[in-house]
Amino acid sequence: MEDTEPSQLLLNRITLLRELDGDPQDTDSLGATLEVSESTINRAVYDLQSRGYIEQDEDEYLTTLTGRLALKAYDRFERRMACIQEAIELLSVLDSDVPLVPAVVADAEIVHTTGDRSHSARIERLLDGARRIRSVPSAISEPYLDLLYERVMDGTELSLVISSSLVEQLVTGQNDELVAALTTEQTELGQIDTEPPFGTTIVESDERTVIELRVYGPDGVRGSIINDTPEAVAWAMDYYEEMQNESLSIYSPG
Repeated sequence: MEDTEPSQLLLNRITLLRELDGDPQDTDSLGATLEVSESTINRAVYDLQSRGYIEQDEDEYLTTLTGRLALKAYDRFERRMACIQEAIELLSVLDSDVPLVPAVVADAEIVHTTGDRSHSARIERLLDGARRIRSVPSAISEPYLDLLYERVMDGTELSLVISSSLVEQLVTGQNDELVAALTTEQTELGQIDTEPPFGTTIVESDERTVIELRVYGPDGVRGSIINDTPEAVAWAMDYYEEMQNESLSIYSPG
C-alpha cells in the first residue's frame, strides 16, 4: 500500500493501530484478538510500519508518536462526523453557503425542539447566571424576550445586533418589558440591513463562555447547537464582531 493516501491507510488499518495503542503485541496475539488470518495481519503490520505509524521491539509491535497522533486525529474526525450527523436535521434547513465552520458542530450539544419544554428549559439554563450576553438573533419570540428581560433586570449586560425587519417587528409589538430592557445602562442595540440565516448568541458567565446557534424553519425554531469549545467560541466572537461592525447603533448606554 505504498501509494495509498494516509487517510485511506488509516481507514483500512485503524482497528489494528488502535489495538496496539498502549498495548504492544506480536502478530500471533493480534491475529487471535482480531480474528483474522496471519497473512492479513502481516500485510497490515507492513503497511503501518512502512508509514511510520508502528515500530517493532523484538517480537512485538507498538505505536510510534506519529501513530498515536494519527489515531487521535482520526478519532477527532470520527467525533466531528458523529456530531454533524446528529445535527443534520438542523443543518439541512440552512443554505449550503452559510458561514459556518466544522468547529461550531464539533463536540457540540444538539438540542432539538420537541413537543415538551426541553428546548426552552435548556435555553433558560444556558442564560441563567449570565454576566454578559451578545447576540445576533434571526428571530425573537415572546418567551425569549421574557428571558432576556429577566436577565437584564438581574444586571446582565446585553448587546443585540438585529435586522431592520426585526426592529420593526419589536417596535410594532409595543412590548413594555422590551422597552425597559433595551433602555438600561447594561444594553446596547445595533441594526443591520441583512437577515441573519441563523441566530448566534454568546453567553458569558463567571465559569465559562458558551455559544448557541439557533436554527429556524418555516414553522418556527427547529433547535440549537450549543458549544463551549475554544474554536467554536472564537468563531462566534468573530461572527458577532463582523455583524456589530456592519451595524448602525440605535441605542447604547449614556
